[in-house]
This record gives sequence, C-alpha cells and structure tokens, in this order.
Amino acid sequence: MLKNFVVDADLKKFYPKLANYIWSTQSDYSTQITEAFNIVLDDFRARELEARTLMIPLDLKRAATSTANQNLLLTSSAETSTTTGLHINGVTGYNRYVVNVSAITGSSFAIKLQGSNEQSINDATEPTNWTDIVTITPTAIGESSSVFQNEFNYYRYINTVTGTTITYTIGLYETWIDRLIAHKAFEMIFRDFSKLPGDIWDERGKSHANMYEQAIQSRKFTVDADDNNLINSGDILNQSSQVLLGR
Repeated sequence: MLKNFVVDADLKKFYPKLANYIWSTQSDYSTQITEAFNIVLDDFRARELEARTLMIPLDLKRAATSTANQNLLLTSSAETSTTTGLHINGVTGYNRYVVNVSAITGSSFAIKLQGSNEQSINDATEPTNWTDIVTITPTAIGESSSVFQNEFNYYRYINTVTGTTITYTIGLYETWIDRLIAHKAFEMIFRDFSKLPGDIWDERGKSHANMYEQAIQSRKFTVDADDNNLINSGDILNQSSQVLLGR
C-alpha cells in the first residue's frame, strides 16, 4: 500500500536553507509532509485507485521460484547466521531499499543489497556476478531505508550476522510518490510563507503545484491489478496515467 517515506531531509535536498524559514511553533515540516501525503491519497481515491493496491513492495525474502500465496506484503523471518537470499526479479522504478526490524539481540548485522545484470538468468538459475549497492546496519527495532540510483535486472540480499539474532522484513519500494508528496508539501509551505500575491513564495508555491499536477498525470507506477499482493512486469496502458499493471 502507499507509504510515506518523506522526511525533512528530503525537502532540504530541494532547498538546503529551508530550515532557516520554519515557523517558531514548529521544529520541522513533518505536519506539512503528513498533510501532503493525505492529499496525495485523496487524489488517487478520486481516480478510483485504491491505496492498498499501489506501491506493493518487492520481497527480497521471496524467491523468484515461489508459488505460495503472498498473504503478507513482505516475509518476516529470523536469522541467526550469515544468510544470502536467492535472487528476485527487478522492476523499474523500485529504488528504495527498506529493512524493517521487529526483534533484535545484539548489533552485529550488515544487511547488504546487491544487483546483477547477468545474462541467461531464469527463476531457477542464480546470477554469479553481483554489484554491491547499499548496506543497512540496524541496531534497534524499527524501519531503515536508503534510496539508490542504479537499477538492475536482479537483486538479492546478504545479511552478515555475528552470534546474534535478528527478525526482519526486507524489500524494495517505488520512489515515484516521494516527489508527489514533496511538491504538495512545498506548495502548502510556500503559500503560507507568502505575504503578497505574486511574491517569490507565491510563485514557488504555484511552481510546485504545477509540477505536482504534471507528475501525477504522467508518472508510471505499478498497480496490483489482480489483488494478490505481488507485482510483476505487465502491460503499460496507453492512457494519460500510464499505469503499469501487475499480473
């Protein structure tokens, strides 16, 4: 389902000095980010798209050969020794790597994401050439994520464990919604900063409102069309919304 990963640091990537203008009654922009996400949800409801069928993650603990029903969006399991996952098939636009820990003893973990573009690979054949992408080192219960740029045909994880236990899910998420949330948050923030019609804050607010509308009309994103909690490459509908269906 749709999730909001946007935080203050993401807004500051657009405007590094944004913290200098925050209101005295707030310490961050989390209130505006949350409301922006709610508005995005409303916009998709208006388009008759259910939030629970959008942004379905790719499960790095579910082998490509698995035929079991996916009753949960992500598989949770405990690991007590170094574990290398089997490969999963990549899908374009899935650029956020997320580790969500539900139980942990100790802190000796390094959960690495790797990618491969090796040729002649199928569900039952594992790639042998891998590239390190990013490593997350959780030390407590909770969710950690990292956005990466280079996409691959296949992904796997390696969890390096030293004499401890960790229970967690691990998945890849689409990042298209991040920009929608950011644009809508900026629209609200800048319009509140504005003192007069047409001043720089008003113009910035209008600019992000326009970018939001353009993005929501043209962005390609996945929909769990058959409602099975899984996403596979499918047909791209030739519509203004450019929806990529899961089959």
